[in-house]
Amino acid sequence: MTNYTFLDQKRASKKRLLYIDNLRIFLTILVIIHHLIVGYGGASGRWYYNDPGQIDGFSWYVMTFFWLLNQSFFMGFLFMLSSYFSPGSYKRKGANVYIKERLIRLGIPLCIYIIVVNPILAYVAWIQKAGFEGSFWQFLPQYIKFYNGLDVGVLWFVEVLLIFSFAYVLWQWLSKYKIIKSWKICVSTRVMNRPSNAQIFWVALGLGILVFADRMLFVENKFLQLLGLPNGHFIQYVVLLSIGMLAYQYNWFSELTKMQGKIWTGVALGLLLVLPGILIAAGIMDGNFSPYSAGGGWDWRSLLAFSIWEQFMCVAIIISLLVWCREKLNFQTNLTKTMASNTYAVYVVHTPVLTLLIFALRNVMLESVIKCILVTPIAIAFCFLVGHIVRQLPFAKQIL
Repeated sequence: MTNYTFLDQKRASKKRLLYIDNLRIFLTILVIIHHLIVGYGGASGRWYYNDPGQIDGFSWYVMTFFWLLNQSFFMGFLFMLSSYFSPGSYKRKGANVYIKERLIRLGIPLCIYIIVVNPILAYVAWIQKAGFEGSFWQFLPQYIKFYNGLDVGVLWFVEVLLIFSFAYVLWQWLSKYKIIKSWKICVSTRVMNRPSNAQIFWVALGLGILVFADRMLFVENKFLQLLGLPNGHFIQYVVLLSIGMLAYQYNWFSELTKMQGKIWTGVALGLLLVLPGILIAAGIMDGNFSPYSAGGGWDWRSLLAFSIWEQFMCVAIIISLLVWCREKLNFQTNLTKTMASNTYAVYVVHTPVLTLLIFALRNVMLESVIKCILVTPIAIAFCFLVGHIVRQLPFAKQIL
């Protein structure tokens, strides 16, 4: 009887968290769209292979606006959801098994990408952007010669998760010491209840100020560059990784109220209307686009306004999506179940798939924003199809 009860509880718990799988699908789709926009010239316009068509001003503004909105929250949210299950996984498996599984799941794709995939994509980039005319084998010595940091491409996300896994095991080991244990008890008494709107407000404001300070004082973070990690958002990622673990421990995802969801949805909509004013004041109409560092032309006032806007938008969208998906999308069809099981594989393979797709459709002559919109559903379908196929390869399911 006890075994049946345990299995029923396990199934019920899994059912209650189906909306998290659906959120992972949604965020993975946003990853695809985000990089597709860059491939078609939006934002920085630096992809391995960019569409050769001339991008007009309207297309750039539309795609960059969506790109900035997306950038404000989607990777931070992915980190939060990724860390959410870490405490439970560590508790069930112990340090040795936990690290071993993380090395297999994260380390193997990272090594394959660094050694095999990224050099091939870099070769494509050299041909298009630097006019390189030699063979791949002529390119390879040059690639190695100018290698000045881990070239992990978009798999920097996987690298951060691997670093975080080691840091989490270290933290658990340090927690055995009395001073750390006392500090954890002190913190626990303050954060165990559902966070109020006032507390959320101060977290968002504090995060905005920290991000602003990072962008002002550490324009070129040599340590992050050495590891191949992006500047400008790293503090957000660390904070949201930590919040993800706290959310698991104190059941915050389930405790957030419907009213909080409505309030922060309203905040997000209000902030959306503010963004054009911030960008115009920063000089975007004059080609001044530097939202993530003080070295690109934006003055401190523009950087401060954008940093605070961005972190409030991040918090508002995350809360809105968590509550809405929990209430409305806590179920799965056969299709979404399959997609959910392939999200990690899709993240790993989407870069070469998008690069190949942009190259294959290079001769289709349309305005960049129209072309990007039309290609988006094709790109999403292809990425999930390739991810599903790759997972069928021998040993791939153990990793992906």
